Amino acid sequence: MNFSPKLALRLGSIFLFAAAALAVDPATQLITEARAAYQRGEVEAAKAKLQSANSIDPKNPAALALLKQIQAREAAQGGNAERNLSRLILPSVQFHDAEMGAVLDALRQQVEKVSDGKQAVNFVVQLPEGQAKTAISLSLSNVPFTEVLKYVGSLANVTFIYDKYAIMVRPAGTATTAEAPKPEEAPKVKGL
Repeated sequence: MNFSPKLALRLGSIFLFAAAALAVDPATQLITEARAAYQRGEVEAAKAKLQSANSIDPKNPAALALLKQIQAREAAQGGNAERNLSRLILPSVQFHDAEMGAVLDALRQQVEKVSDGKQAVNFVVQLPEGQAKTAISLSLSNVPFTEVLKYVGSLANVTFIYDKYAIMVRPAGTATTAEAPKPEEAPKVKGL
């Protein structure tokens, strides 16, 4: 069977087009790998692959959508922690001129006691030294744990951010994604 040059050219073009269609661009490959990693529960690996895909194609809708999905899930997990802690009622909270570290330690112990050891609280304190030594006086009875934190936050001018594994303690008014202040850069704040 003889092929005419035109037919051979057409067949060659079709094969070339098919090969190009089967080739996957690097961003799409990274997104596919990110999806697989996310489904395996490897969230950090998935985020790293999505960030690489975004550096190649910053407006890729698939990468942006999956990244938003991951962020929403992480936010919900932080919200679940807050919701679970709001159900814990602390029978008595008594502090008289206690520093932040002592207050947080006492609250951590009360949560463990009230929940019969089923719930634990971890605090990550990201405060300037002066603010961490703010004296707190507080007397409350039968109050949800999350409400106690609101009172403590208002007295010490701090904010509590619920994360998946810990509660971040930062100066009030700082962004939720801000890094911890560096000791040499941290403003000195006098106690209340």
